[in-house]
Amino acid sequence: MTKFIDKTTAKEVIKKTVFKELLNSSKKIAPATWTPDDYETVEYIGHDQYYGDVFKASNDDNGCVLYFGEKGSEF
Repeated sequence: MTKFIDKTTAKEVIKKTVFKELLNSSKKIAPATWTPDDYETVEYIGHDQYYGDVFKASNDDNGCVLYFGEKGSEF
């Protein structure tokens, strides 16, 4: 089960977190192919005015991936 980590306190709207884009290994923005549920840990980092909500997603010790999208009520 995915562990969602949030550093803010707002928890009102009930909606699912959506990953729309990611930062790939070439440091370019690409369409997201995975969902938040595919990771063990998803941390909400903050909001960017151009890319939307920013997330750090990871599995064990395999590094992490930065995603952009819309924060849901999991946080």
